Amino acid sequence: MLESLFNYPTVLTRHRNAPLFEERDRYLRHRAQQGCAHGTLLRIARELLQIVHRLDTPSEWLITVQQVNTAAERWARQQCRRGRAHSFKWSRELFVQVATDWLQFLGRLDKPTAKPLPFEGVIEEFCRWMSAERGLSSVTVRNYSWHLKQFLKWCKEHDHPWPDIQLSDVDAF
Repeated sequence: MLESLFNYPTVLTRHRNAPLFEERDRYLRHRAQQGCAHGTLLRIARELLQIVHRLDTPSEWLITVQQVNTAAERWARQQCRRGRAHSFKWSRELFVQVATDWLQFLGRLDKPTAKPLPFEGVIEEFCRWMSAERGLSSVTVRNYSWHLKQFLKWCKEHDHPWPDIQLSDVDAF
């Protein structure tokens, strides 16, 4: 998969010589089969290269969420120091998202079991509706459900019961 993403031999060699090449390539093929766009696959591939260098652990070890967050913080700081980012937020979030998804795909994320959120049923119902009625791709459904979950968490933190949500709450979020 990586061969189809990068045109320059030196860039491809850099990716090929980095740790866990097969695992990264397999994950990118999986994401392509899910319907990810070429640009998204490029962004994931670039981020995975940084992830394998910053989470320098043997291929069979489990990696904790804390290790991912620590590596993401270091990466975000470095991006800001080099002038490639204006704040930590987006570099950190992209690193965490890609690392978490990839490690879960590999079965290597040591993630504490989270208690289900009170609105999980609503999100699942919304996802079924988006797939069945709207015909949206699984990637789009996953993205929309992620944003909805962030909004509902925000509502809970700000003591807005979700049945009483108004447009002003959406604007405030």
